[in-house]
Amino acid sequence: MILAPLLGVLACTEAPAPDSGDSGLAVGCTDEVVAVVSATEIGTAPRLKWQSDEASGGRVRFTNGDGLTRLWADGLEAMEHDAVLVGIVPNAEWTWEILVGEGDDERCVGTGSATNGSLPAGLPQVSRVMVTEPAQGLTVVPVLLGSPQINNWLMIFDEAGRIVWAYPASAGTGEEVWLSTAAFAHDGSGVYFNHQAPSAEDAGWIAEVGFDGEFRFAAMVPGMHTDFREGADGRIAALAWDLREVGAWQVLGDKVVVIEPGGAFSTLWSGFDAIEFDQNGDWPKGFYGADPNVADWTHVNSVSWTPDGEALLVTMTAFSGVARLDAASGATEWLYGDVIGDFPDSPSIVSAPHSAEETDDGEVLLFNRGDYSQHPMDACSWASEVVFNPEAQTVTETARWPGTDCLLVTFLGNAKRLPGDLTLVDWSSAGRIEQLTRSGEPVWSVSLGAGYGFGTADFLASVAE
Repeated sequence: MILAPLLGVLACTEAPAPDSGDSGLAVGCTDEVVAVVSATEIGTAPRLKWQSDEASGGRVRFTNGDGLTRLWADGLEAMEHDAVLVGIVPNAEWTWEILVGEGDDERCVGTGSATNGSLPAGLPQVSRVMVTEPAQGLTVVPVLLGSPQINNWLMIFDEAGRIVWAYPASAGTGEEVWLSTAAFAHDGSGVYFNHQAPSAEDAGWIAEVGFDGEFRFAAMVPGMHTDFREGADGRIAALAWDLREVGAWQVLGDKVVVIEPGGAFSTLWSGFDAIEFDQNGDWPKGFYGADPNVADWTHVNSVSWTPDGEALLVTMTAFSGVARLDAASGATEWLYGDVIGDFPDSPSIVSAPHSAEETDDGEVLLFNRGDYSQHPMDACSWASEVVFNPEAQTVTETARWPGTDCLLVTFLGNAKRLPGDLTLVDWSSAGRIEQLTRSGEPVWSVSLGAGYGFGTADFLASVAE
């Protein structure tokens, strides 16, 4: 298998071919290229460096130490190559080969082997279950202790549910990080993650940590909070608080900001522009830590790009709302929710949604936290696939994933479509992530020990080589 065509990307294949030997790599390598393996700040992500006689794209095929062969490729024409390899089992013996040419002209010009490093101490206990045929690829997710915020982690799990990469979220700043979301960078260089601002005036930030552990700030935005997503063009859509005075109310709304690759940002959309604030409503107070007298209103909690990059989806706890936004103008293309929006005759089949992802066929994959305030003893969360038809003003649920048992998620939660018609469901506060079939059967599951929860997860998928 080969992952999406990204810079510095990894790919994986199944067990080695019968004529490849025990290493899983092809026989017949020459010694035209001598590579140097060295450690990085992340003990399980070794660096491989080499030089070529002429400019070419760098490619490395390497084993993960347990029956899979992965491919790293940067696609850059250069004579000096620097590959940081992720997805190798900790402490395992692994083998690599450097490739040039493509197709029938592909050949191996250097090979070697090494022993991978260890994971850091102090990681939370993880139990894993792999039933059968999970999606090929890697899952990145924040692992949250809750308090203090100094003890949160970014982790990457492999196809067998093993931790293969771990980074303490506070390592880059040495300070508390109010972490909620992690996502693979589209250029294949590492992982983006966030720090939520304590108020609408203070800055939240997004940072990138390379697979080698190198930390850099990507953007700082006042009021930036729960979620963000990078688009195919390198721009990042993120959520930020929008604090306004409406009549006698101090109201906490939300906005979507778009961050350019250089860090400059602008506001694309605000809930105040799409929904009228009801001054006679019973809006809860106490959520906003900077001022407990501020009313919590839209409570937008997720943002995502559509596959074509021309629109964004947002979800909001208030009204159990989902909105589709034009990514160029910020116009609200359609709005769904209780007592608001463009679907007045549709049943309430969405409940406190916390993620929305438009699939390639135009349906919307949702994670529904559910309304546990009304039924706290028997409430369950679930993922669902929904068709929104604004012309007919209808909403139809086409699939539902309640999980293997009733799990109540009290914060975050997300669902993501994976290859093979599998669905990743992140039961965040319950400390479990699953890959589920269309019928709801788990094929992969990771659970945390008591006291830990997951943040919003991402998946680096693969396609046939």
